[in-house]
Amino acid sequence: MHKGVDKPSASPMDWALKHFLLSKSGLQGRDQVVFESVLMELQQAINRGDSCITLSTSDQAVLQSCLWLSGEQKGPLIVEGNKLYIYRYWHYEKSLTDKIRSYTAYKRDRVFLSALLNRYFPTDNKEVVKQRELIGQVLQQSFSIISGGPGTGKTTLVVKLLALELELADLPLKIALVAPTGKAAIRLQYAINEHREALPCDEKIKSAIPQEVMTIHRLLGVRYGSSLFIHNKDNPLDYDLLIIDESSMIDLAMMTKLLTALSAPTRVVLVGDKDQLSSVEAGSVLADLSASSAIKTYELLKTYRFNTQIKALARLINQQEGGAAWAFLTEPTHEAVNRVQTDYMNFIMDKYHRLFRAIDEKETVSQLFEKLTDFVVLCTNRRGPKGVEAINQGVEWRLGDDNIIPQKEEWYLGRPVLVYENDAVLGVFNGDVGICLSDPEQNNQLMVFFEQFNGTIKKIIPSRLPKCQSAFALTVHKSQGSQYKEVMLIMPDEPNPILTKEVIYTAVTRARDNVWIVADKDIFTQAVKVKISRQGGLKEKLLTD
Repeated sequence: MHKGVDKPSASPMDWALKHFLLSKSGLQGRDQVVFESVLMELQQAINRGDSCITLSTSDQAVLQSCLWLSGEQKGPLIVEGNKLYIYRYWHYEKSLTDKIRSYTAYKRDRVFLSALLNRYFPTDNKEVVKQRELIGQVLQQSFSIISGGPGTGKTTLVVKLLALELELADLPLKIALVAPTGKAAIRLQYAINEHREALPCDEKIKSAIPQEVMTIHRLLGVRYGSSLFIHNKDNPLDYDLLIIDESSMIDLAMMTKLLTALSAPTRVVLVGDKDQLSSVEAGSVLADLSASSAIKTYELLKTYRFNTQIKALARLINQQEGGAAWAFLTEPTHEAVNRVQTDYMNFIMDKYHRLFRAIDEKETVSQLFEKLTDFVVLCTNRRGPKGVEAINQGVEWRLGDDNIIPQKEEWYLGRPVLVYENDAVLGVFNGDVGICLSDPEQNNQLMVFFEQFNGTIKKIIPSRLPKCQSAFALTVHKSQGSQYKEVMLIMPDEPNPILTKEVIYTAVTRARDNVWIVADKDIFTQAVKVKISRQGGLKEKLLTD
């Protein structure tokens, strides 16, 4: 195994399941050895995000004699064609496919729709015409996808889509807006509020646009201590329209639970960037759906609000042009994208000293949260000398040496924290970011402050928080759904399976103004050449009659 690889090991449940399946397989000798090897391959595939594996002809022949797959007993494995699944992942794909296939075209009054579109997109500018056509088509579908990179106008179009839906409706519409994480939900909510006033409609329509964006967990209703939700196929949500932002982050299981919890008339629009990293868990749902000819996908290509140098670097990375991307990154005349060759820890400390100065200057909690989006360190790996854990520890050591924070104290004034475990009782979830501050209302006791969807602040005693870590540095995965003024990407010194063009593209596109990259040329260029390819059967199922 490569040094620094965040490779999940098999859990006790994995091993217990494997041995149970072996003991009841009915296979002996060499066939049992082959079956054990196949099970290990399937476990490893699921750990890396696949939902199934492809069987060789010889493995298929062995499995034909397996009692689990011969029809003699129902169990947790299923073969479909030449693919082997754990049953629940096959069921997720099947349920999601059935739900998406149930959607049909949505009839509109085309004359009225055309008049409305001309009001919302009034010019004959080439790009505006494309947007008008795109939204016109989305409005006539029950299920569709809007895909585009940062700054391509996705949020602007979503706000216009909401207003158009409300103008076209005969009755008041029940609309839900959701995102996978609290950070993504807050960001979408701010963006909607920012764009609302510019809409070419009356105040009644503007005021009817939802004021709140929820997380998926909150929409479905969390059952404490369970992976199941309050809302499901038997207790569906009652909405006319659901818009799902940052859809690339949603794994197969969650997307299935969300869509199957919708009542039949609910129309759905997925919004996201198909080129971003897929979910941490199994599946690459947005990418698979976008690649399927069975799904209406509308792609935005023109960038309106994005640094041109960052845009150019992101494009080269996405096109897997490693050498050209490296040459662009290291071009001395570029100001917005740079390779860092000096002591990057000094650079990081200079940036984070600004946060602690802002605390000393008694800036408001809202201003401090804005400071957290000024700069972030992103790492491809959690572990290793250039991973999240090492960078966070290094920042805290230096802050302690500078007498900015107390030495060897877990909780201190100004500590940014990332939650990575859900707690429905406290109302904090995996991916939420808070900051530890003294609370004047509690005799200046240290509390962890979290921004809420409605603009309020939630305060929690540190000892009550679920699992969390300092957030001076985050993994690229954890940064999805967020945007920062400046980003530093730190890559390891040795290759590992996590290094792909999607990881680098996602990190670079988190930045609005500046990107700094700490990387060796060979590591960077090789990573850009590697594209994530997850095994699954969702695309095939959608095309099968």
